[in-house]
Amino acid sequence: MKHPSKVIIIGAGIAGLASAIRLAVQGFEVTVFEKNNYPGGKINHFFLNGYSFDVGPSLFTQPENLQELFVLANESIDNFFNYQNVPVTCRYFYEDGIILNAYSDTQQFAKELREKIGEDSSKVLLYLQRSSRLYHNIGDIFLNH
Repeated sequence: MKHPSKVIIIGAGIAGLASAIRLAVQGFEVTVFEKNNYPGGKINHFFLNGYSFDVGPSLFTQPENLQELFVLANESIDNFFNYQNVPVTCRYFYEDGIILNAYSDTQQFAKELREKIGEDSSKVLLYLQRSSRLYHNIGDIFLNH
């Protein structure tokens, strides 16, 4: 069966853009339509009163998927992205005035939860270890297949 040479993608969110790139590198002529005046779908943010708010995902957890697209497109990711680890991945603000720092270091994060809301550090660390093990055991199945 002959494949069509032209493809239309509806939506310039992450999946639409990734699909467009994959099809374009296979030789298809790709046109992407997007209802918003910006690409990225849920990957967006806005500013209000000096604060930045994520509209969609707060963390970028799988850069290898983005790197794969750049390899497929024969482009250097370094020309577009500069990654760096940050000590605090995000902050949670509660109505009662508590501000929780989500430290990327698990020991620091457990300490923060103990000091701010009284969570037992050993239980937090155990939970994080179990979550990590689950992610490494089955994450690929749910996220990539």
